Amino acid sequence: MRGNMSHKSKKLLLVDDDQTVLKLMTEVLTDFGHCVTSVPSARHALNHFTSAGQAFDLLITDICMPGMNGVELIKAVRAHNGTLPIIAISGFSEPEDQNEIAHYDARMLTKPVDFQTLKQTIDAL
Repeated sequence: MRGNMSHKSKKLLLVDDDQTVLKLMTEVLTDFGHCVTSVPSARHALNHFTSAGQAFDLLITDICMPGMNGVELIKAVRAHNGTLPIIAISGFSEPEDQNEIAHYDARMLTKPVDFQTLKQTIDAL
């Protein structure tokens, strides 16, 4: 029996190149009652999104990743879907990244992520 399920369960696409973070975040978000698809790169996420874009209620992405980074992923997703809620997570990001993330209407959270803040942000979106 899960805790208070007053908030609607959401289908989340979670992206982080750090396997430890990905596993922990997947467990936490699942415990919050959400259905999580977790992928290790922005390219994987974009493939999932373009093949099943309407299947997701929310994108949560790390910003600093090798290859395609989180900002590039957000831009690509926005080209397909202008309204999908997005949460960007970064341990260290440049001010121009933050401006760009805000421009694409994504919320910014900093690592280490406070899970209560993350839960409140997801529930508010």
